[in-house]
Amino acid sequence: MTTLSNKRVVREFEDLADGGGDLDRLDTLCDANIVNHALAADRPRGIDGTRQFLEQARRTTHPARWLSSHMVAENDLVVHFGAREHEWPGGSFRGLDLAPGRYTRDVMFAYRLLDGRIVERWAIRDDLAMIAQLGNLASKTSAQARQACCVSMSATGRLTPSPRRLRTEPAVAAWRALLQPCR
Repeated sequence: MTTLSNKRVVREFEDLADGGGDLDRLDTLCDANIVNHALAADRPRGIDGTRQFLEQARRTTHPARWLSSHMVAENDLVVHFGAREHEWPGGSFRGLDLAPGRYTRDVMFAYRLLDGRIVERWAIRDDLAMIAQLGNLASKTSAQARQACCVSMSATGRLTPSPRRLRTEPAVAAWRALLQPCR
């Protein structure tokens, strides 16, 4: 397959992930044994876990979209990165109870394809920006919030969350206080 056709497969996969199209297309876009490194450990392996995640994300009700993005590809690898806007339905996220609302965060998705089908997928997300925008950092200084912060950093390859994404001075102060124990 060509680099261009691999990018088309990834774009269609991401359209499904954002709530567009028919999830039955996953069987065409992804290998049955896809290794989706972004899934929680308790999800089924292979295409069933990816399908379950996409069904539960309810993107038709809680949409997500790219605000800005870049897609680069070489041979069997495709990387898509940029800023995304999401609608959070409310509920538990990394052990924190988050209010419903809209937020933006930087993300990067990487894909490996074989014969025109996705066989591996990775995701790196600025979860700390999400938590801050949904109002939980300024009020949380508990060990639980610190743990969520540290886990978020290590899950993203120890990338430093960017304070420029945080909207308020109290959120920036809380971000700095929470990161202190992680250093």
